[in-house]
Amino acid sequence: VDDDARYIIVRSAPAADPENADPNGPAAPGEPLGFVHYRFVIEEDVAVMYVYELQLDAKATRKGLGRYLMMLCEALAKKASVSGVM
Repeated sequence: VDDDARYIIVRSAPAADPENADPNGPAAPGEPLGFVHYRFVIEEDVAVMYVYELQLDAKATRKGLGRYLMMLCEALAKKASVSGVM
């Protein structure tokens, strides 16, 4: 793992009502559902954020999670005052 690599890991939340939770539900509490791997780099004298990888478990697709992770990356880039997300 590179020292400059950063990750956001998304895990499933515990059931709101554990007594009535479906044990065969979409994901066990705390199970990883996806991640994004990114780095802040200088590209041609310009600071940018590179998103190298974004992966979601099949159970987590079509729910807006990928879009949310990209929006989170954009917010992190803005907070870090870099020129863009690539």
